[in-house]
Amino acid sequence: MAKTVTMSAMRTLVRQMADMVSNNFVTDTEIDSYLNLDLDELYDLLIQTFEDYYISSSSLSLVSGTASYSLPSDFYKLRGVDLVVSGTDKVTVQPFLFNERNLTGSGAVADLKYQVRGSLLYFIPTPGGTYSGTLWYIPAVSDWHFPSSLPLFCYSLLSFISRNKQILLHMLTIIS
Repeated sequence: MAKTVTMSAMRTLVRQMADMVSNNFVTDTEIDSYLNLDLDELYDLLIQTFEDYYISSSSLSLVSGTASYSLPSDFYKLRGVDLVVSGTDKVTVQPFLFNERNLTGSGAVADLKYQVRGSLLYFIPTPGGTYSGTLWYIPAVSDWHFPSSLPLFCYSLLSFISRNKQILLHMLTIIS
């Protein structure tokens, strides 16, 4: 069984670090919002170092003559696009660079490249057929909804992040 720590203990740690144990000037809700910010930072560090740990997928259907497609509502970072060539044969679609934005071609699956722009996924050249595939991405996190307790490693990492963010960044750079 995984070791856990309560939110109350996390809040106490924050108050101890701020030397405000007996002071309720900062509310539990405010502390939770700061913990949310640190957990968001931790999530960014984890997906930068272990890119595919939180990977998710969504089915993709391309339509002839349509170049842009909406990304999933929980989209954060794109990892890749696969399109079905025939049967179970798939092709990995490559991203295009800005200076390749005017590429032309038949729109066949082998010619396609993609780029994320805001909340849309663009393909060039415009698809000349109907294709199905998979969008591989890292989902975004909104606010963390704290359970009554968190795994102990979260407690330890949040404590560490709060005290020494630069050391953690350096350690993760060495790992990757």
